[in-house]
Amino acid sequence: NLDWANLDLANFDLEGLFNQTDFATTEWGEIFGAINFETAAFCPLLEQFAGLGQDFGIVGGCTCEGSLNEGLGINCNFEDQCAPAADDGIAACGSIDFGMSLGQTPGTYSTNICVELSDGVYPEVCYTYDLMTAADGSTIAQSCTATYDDNMCGCEIDENSCMLIDCGNYLPGAVMDTCQYLGADATLQFGADAANFLPRFQVLDPNFEVNFEEVDWMSIDWTNLDWQNFDVDSLWNHSDWANTEWSDIFSADVDADSICPLLEHFAGVGAEFGIDGGCACSGDSVGGLGLDCSFQDVCVDGEETLCGSTTLGFDFDGLGAIVGEACVDFSGDEHPITCFKYSVPLADEMTAPTCEATYGGDGCDCAIDENFCVSIDCSDYNGNAVTSTCSQVLTSWNTAADATVLVPRFSLAADDGETSNGGTPPGNDGLQGGDTDALNNGSSASLARKSLVLAMVCIGSIALLL
Repeated sequence: NLDWANLDLANFDLEGLFNQTDFATTEWGEIFGAINFETAAFCPLLEQFAGLGQDFGIVGGCTCEGSLNEGLGINCNFEDQCAPAADDGIAACGSIDFGMSLGQTPGTYSTNICVELSDGVYPEVCYTYDLMTAADGSTIAQSCTATYDDNMCGCEIDENSCMLIDCGNYLPGAVMDTCQYLGADATLQFGADAANFLPRFQVLDPNFEVNFEEVDWMSIDWTNLDWQNFDVDSLWNHSDWANTEWSDIFSADVDADSICPLLEHFAGVGAEFGIDGGCACSGDSVGGLGLDCSFQDVCVDGEETLCGSTTLGFDFDGLGAIVGEACVDFSGDEHPITCFKYSVPLADEMTAPTCEATYGGDGCDCAIDENFCVSIDCSDYNGNAVTSTCSQVLTSWNTAADATVLVPRFSLAADDGETSNGGTPPGNDGLQGGDTDALNNGSSASLARKSLVLAMVCIGSIALLL
């Protein structure tokens, strides 16, 4: 017979209500009767039953809904909440949607929380936990679930209602070092307490680095991987990457299409370049992986225009080296099909990269100098089939216009005499594979190779230098 709508909440003894011995089996209807649960006057009362403080409800703009038969609910939203850096160095800010459903009997709670981190880089993280408590506050049963961009994560909750989330299969580092307490008596009195719901993922630490040996690479969901935040270079942050094979990272049944963004990154291929070139991945982690692109009517502008259709392929047989090949079919048949193939050993700084070229299927001289600049000399077959200067690698391939470097800077003239473009045969200035002095640690070659290995953006570029 209580007038719940006008109850003196400040002095009402809720604890006394909860101390009845059969409270776990008591239904809401036995307490509230036919009260309208969506009225503003009742919501603060329901929040108190759920253990939420008045300030928490005001800051979150909490509203109530539901019915006796279907259960009661509380919904809140908190903008721009921040959890300060703790001892683990993790600090996070974001917006939080908080929803709590109260079952048909008091003491049964289901809480759903979704977080949008304020940097806008990470996808939405949601988690739920269900608790059933006895009249004395002890836990009868509990469970939890979590998602990362709508994909299911691992979630565990211990006997103390402390929850751990592991979304590391979508992003290495999207895991918790320490659990978050979500017990029935967790402090949710003030609006600032909502920040406790921000996931304390390792990856949110500004100093976080992926440790190769600590990642279960076989558990990575490459199809749903968070490519935007995945540190590709972390693949190389371990002691024995020279002997690492793709099969150590990818399972045998991995779909080549699902890891294509990784291969494109290794090759320095941007999204627009990949689309324009119709780039596609193939193979598997056992037999080797490949990336193939093609461009039509690619032209080199100058006093005379030389055009051709090009194909570009990368072979990723292992992580210790990369092999690529590009071929050009000249539109006006000024020269026969010309191809360039290279191999770059990434593991050994003292080993020079090598290259080879063909002109109409016949072998030519090819050189990569200490700065990864490529020269081609096919003058044995055509005096004009010599690149006048070597072509320096690009750091990335972003648009179809970048494909112009696939066309070798040969002359249009088809004289069989001496070289007409003033080119220097690569044997004079180029590195033919045995000159390792230029590759000592302090040299520009060593710096170029280190940039290639660490950034992994110049790898594919070398293959494009025709």
